[in-house]
Amino acid sequence: MSFAAADVQLDAQLYTMIELEGDRYRAFFAKLSDGAFVSRDAALTFFRKSSLSEQQVQELYARLKALQLLRDPNRMNETEFVMGMHFIVCLTKRNLVQIPPIFPSYLFPTLDLTPDLTPERPEPLNDLNTQQRSDFNDPQITSSMTPLGSAQSLRELVSMELRSKQQEAEGLSRVDQSAARALQSLHACVERIADQVDALGFPVPSSSRSLDALDDLRNLLQKHVHAAKQEIQSMQINAQMRSVTSESTPREDPLKVASGLTQELLALQQQTAQLMAKKADVVGRIIAVKSGGSAAGSMSQRSSFAESKNPAFALSKGALTVGELGTVSASTTPPKHAETNVNPSLMHSHNSASSGGWGTFGAATAQDPSPPLPFAAKTEDPPASSDPFSFAPAPQQSESAPTLDKDLAWGAFQ
Repeated sequence: MSFAAADVQLDAQLYTMIELEGDRYRAFFAKLSDGAFVSRDAALTFFRKSSLSEQQVQELYARLKALQLLRDPNRMNETEFVMGMHFIVCLTKRNLVQIPPIFPSYLFPTLDLTPDLTPERPEPLNDLNTQQRSDFNDPQITSSMTPLGSAQSLRELVSMELRSKQQEAEGLSRVDQSAARALQSLHACVERIADQVDALGFPVPSSSRSLDALDDLRNLLQKHVHAAKQEIQSMQINAQMRSVTSESTPREDPLKVASGLTQELLALQQQTAQLMAKKADVVGRIIAVKSGGSAAGSMSQRSSFAESKNPAFALSKGALTVGELGTVSASTTPPKHAETNVNPSLMHSHNSASSGGWGTFGAATAQDPSPPLPFAAKTEDPPASSDPFSFAPAPQQSESAPTLDKDLAWGAFQ
């Protein structure tokens, strides 16, 4: 810490001591003092507890005593101690580099920095020369402390009175300066408070930022505080209502929810397995239907040939009309000269069909086919050996029945 650097103007808003800080420093002074003063050793010991070096502490003490607020070099009064504490705080906590050579008295608007005008050793005024030397050596002696009755001449009396008036004028000027600095500090404090309130979201009009409008500022702050309290209360009530509602609403057990989801997953897996089995079965049936398509085509061709040879079956299937029945019967009757070469079983079937006549037309006989099965229905048993349409198994797949293959394939999905 150097005190010999060039004079600088310190930031009053940052380094000015407010009343709250002064009260804190006075509390420390009250603990250390034995009355109105604290000894030099006690003050230096307390100052050394800060992060300042020994040289800085000694320089600070000497700088404070140079103000002559108390002429006793071995003691400090309350004002000197408070100023020393504030400078230590500014140097260690607020990044103050140095104290300017010209003492910054504007940082202490609430303190009386009037020097102590009481002489250390009151000396009697023996003669005029001694009085004059004393006046020149101590120009701050007031009229109250100057014995006017000791004047030896009128000229000396007038000079002493003039000097006293000058000292009074200087004292009044210092008081005015202190008052102006105090007002300036108060105005800065009001501005800081207004800015902080603005930062909180509560606007402060410019008309309430002056010292003359402190009552308006106080009323405005009380209004904002009341509104904030009401908002906080409403938020607390809403929070309590939400908590009560959440407590009354039954909450599902997470384990039960997880168990239910697991069961659903297992059921879906089982259904998936069943669907895959059905798919495999359907694919097998499709392959079986495709492999049996050739046999179905051959059977259809032979059925058409049988219908043309059996008039009764052809009539029942709609292939012949009643008028065509005789023609077909005649055309299908074998010649007499060939009867000896005809198979007796075939002759019996033909005679049975032709001897029925109109009385048996439409009646079911052993030669009539069974009623048609539903579409895509399976035949449980193969046709009997007595059925005229019972032919031998067909050869490999034929290309003559693509429509039947398609129909059977679609029927297999039902």
